Amino acid sequence: MSSEQMADVVAAFKHSERIREVHLPTTMGYSFWKSICSKSFLELEHLAISGSLPTSLPHEFLGGSAPGPCRLRSILLNYLHLPALPQLLFCNWDLVSLHLGQCTLTGNGFISPEVLSTALSAATQLEYLYIDCERVRNGPLLQLTSVNPSSPQNLVVLPALTYFRFGLFIEYLENFVSRIHAPYLMNLIVHSDHHALDVPQLSQFISRTEQLSSLPFRTSIFVDVGAFSIAHHFRRLSSPQEVSHVYFKGVRMWGWQVSRVAHICTQLSLLASSVKQLKLSALHLPSDLQQRTDPTPWLELLTPYNNVEEIEFCGTGEACTVIAWLLRQSTRETAQELLPALRVLRIRGFRSRSIRVVTMSFAVARRRIGRPVIVRRLKRTSQDPDWDINDTWEDKT
Repeated sequence: MSSEQMADVVAAFKHSERIREVHLPTTMGYSFWKSICSKSFLELEHLAISGSLPTSLPHEFLGGSAPGPCRLRSILLNYLHLPALPQLLFCNWDLVSLHLGQCTLTGNGFISPEVLSTALSAATQLEYLYIDCERVRNGPLLQLTSVNPSSPQNLVVLPALTYFRFGLFIEYLENFVSRIHAPYLMNLIVHSDHHALDVPQLSQFISRTEQLSSLPFRTSIFVDVGAFSIAHHFRRLSSPQEVSHVYFKGVRMWGWQVSRVAHICTQLSLLASSVKQLKLSALHLPSDLQQRTDPTPWLELLTPYNNVEEIEFCGTGEACTVIAWLLRQSTRETAQELLPALRVLRIRGFRSRSIRVVTMSFAVARRRIGRPVIVRRLKRTSQDPDWDINDTWEDKT
């Protein structure tokens, strides 16, 4: 920013009581933020301060002796610690959108899940909540290792919240969702790092949510070398054309095992019993999974979906071989129990004739036990008219 532009900004802040929107980079400099600490922002509706390096604003900014804004509708903070944030949230009842990026909660300062949830207790209009915080490697982490769930009477209710995205510090999420209730949440997106995969409080939070504890019609599971994800898809009863999602993604997962995927899926298994369509995509598997290993973890991954009627396996290279071998192994002893309601099996990306033959052996075994399965081999870009058009979903944020 040139000196002339900076002068314009400083001049504008002389009329802070008339400012309705602030959208500035953190690189304005500490002296600039310090100089406007005494300003009042009574008309401020939108606040966006973002940067690329962790920055802390003065404690007095928006929380000092001057009257603070009370008409905020949106707040966006990235790589910025704002000490007055809890007070700011508590005083703005009309807040609709809250985006807290990296370093906002666990950067230069620490705002605990308890403080954050209490600050949001007045946000009855909040519809959009985005939280992205890095893992804390010192004292505050000890406060998050054990979670004592709040009683239903003490939960902070967010009645308007429909979209909630969180990453990466999963212990922070566990503590936070144990304190809140979002009865009408429509979309939940969670990105977890490799440190923790236990999410009992997240499961309880979902079970308290009217839409997301209903019956999902489809589940998509994606596995790759450094990540895996699971997405549950819901139809809205009021509008069958609209869908809701629970999306969980494990990132930075180098060296993961199938048992880890099965573990997180089991914790979210309360959503599995009603699933009718299942899609398993495997692209580039870790080297230890490219061999014919014990099929038990893979079987555990599929077992909760007892009511699945249609399943699609999509893969490339060695991943196809592993999936095909899994199906063949299951025909020996577990064909009776594995996916008992299955009617249609789709395979995509299986180019080798030998892999197709192995996969077909699963259909033969199912026919022998009186549970025939139709096998459809699809090209990578082809569409199956019998498969719901919304067959894939991923987090776009």
